[in-house]
Amino acid sequence: MKKLYIGMVLCLIIASAFSSIAGAQPSQIPPPVIPVTGVSVTPTTLGLFVGSTGNLTALVTPVNANNRDVTWSSSNTAVATVAALTTSVAVVTAVAPGTATITVTTVDGGFTDTCVVTVSVAASGPTGVSITPTSLDQVVDDEDTLTATVTPTSATNKNVTWSSSNTAVASVLATNSTDARVTAEAPGTAIITVTTVEGGLTDTCVVTVRAEASDPSGVSLSLSSLGLVDGTSDTLRATVIPAGGDVTWSSSNSNVATVTPINSTDARVTAVGPGTAIITVTTDEGGYTATSVVTVHPEEPTATPSTDGSLMVTYLIVTGFMLLVTAITVIRVKRKTI
Repeated sequence: MKKLYIGMVLCLIIASAFSSIAGAQPSQIPPPVIPVTGVSVTPTTLGLFVGSTGNLTALVTPVNANNRDVTWSSSNTAVATVAALTTSVAVVTAVAPGTATITVTTVDGGFTDTCVVTVSVAASGPTGVSITPTSLDQVVDDEDTLTATVTPTSATNKNVTWSSSNTAVASVLATNSTDARVTAEAPGTAIITVTTVEGGLTDTCVVTVRAEASDPSGVSLSLSSLGLVDGTSDTLRATVIPAGGDVTWSSSNSNVATVTPINSTDARVTAVGPGTAIITVTTDEGGYTATSVVTVHPEEPTATPSTDGSLMVTYLIVTGFMLLVTAITVIRVKRKTI
């Protein structure tokens, strides 16, 4: 009986041991650490205007690295600053013109990549536009050119458009980026307008179209008389009344003064030799005339040293006279003193 009791106790001990072994949990093995092997930034270059912003994105490799945190820095915060938006995205703000290098650095391993940021002054728009000329006097079928000037010259968009208030009177067609051709279609008045594409700034030219050229009723000159020194020149301007009409020029004495047309209204008068000449302008239609009297003076003489010694003789005479006057004055003073 005693042996049976001991056997039962041994069985209970063995069963308890197996139960403990069966219920034991396996030990926990920590997962392996995946280190960072590199980083790249997109884009690698960035152009901004002062006051604008741009985003940069950092890609840490491998994508399953345990610590994918990064930091951002700027080589020149006076030009561009950088601030993280998320764990992988940063915003760059342009501060002033210049260049700055933005660097991204991984917290794990210290890997880096860079983006070069170039900051420029903000683009300027036009502040004004002007037309040359501001008025046109045309006859039907005439063609003239208008020129638009956009300011400032540094404006990035200097494009313009052209329009006519009355295309039945005068039509307008752009010939290049600054000029337009105006064609007279019928008698009347039209306003040609130029408008900047950016900003809508405008200027105008008043076009007056006549059926045919009016016959002149007279002509005048800017100067009724003109004085010149031999070898010099000046300009005379003819005004046909009413405006328009061709003229011819002539000189009564080309040995004294010649006349050469410069354009439809002006002529250059050149002095040839001393004397007097009459410059005449004559309208081709009607034969109306106006005159200007030109007087040519000899060229001013240039002083030259005397070759016969007369200057030296004069100098000696004057000097001797002055010494004589001085001596007489001294003698008189001495006599009075005595």
